[in-house]
Amino acid sequence: MFEFRYNFNFVPVSTEFIENYMTRAHGDYVKVYLYILCMAIKGGSDEPRRIAKALNMLEGDVLNAIEYWQEQGLLNSAGTTITVGA
Repeated sequence: MFEFRYNFNFVPVSTEFIENYMTRAHGDYVKVYLYILCMAIKGGSDEPRRIAKALNMLEGDVLNAIEYWQEQGLLNSAGTTITVGA
């Protein structure tokens, strides 16, 4: 079995996200999306309260942001797994 790693020091963000989603979303929601995108690329995991602490936000706001991005179709959750993308 191979273990694959992402060895770049950046997070690719689609132009579609920037042009069609970021411009309409609350700034804190964008922070949460980018943080989750980064964690997904790195293969990491985190709890909403720790995300909130890292982003200097309330945990409830993080959960609201996750729900918002799910409604937009950019996050999909199944149990405790959140998938970025449709």
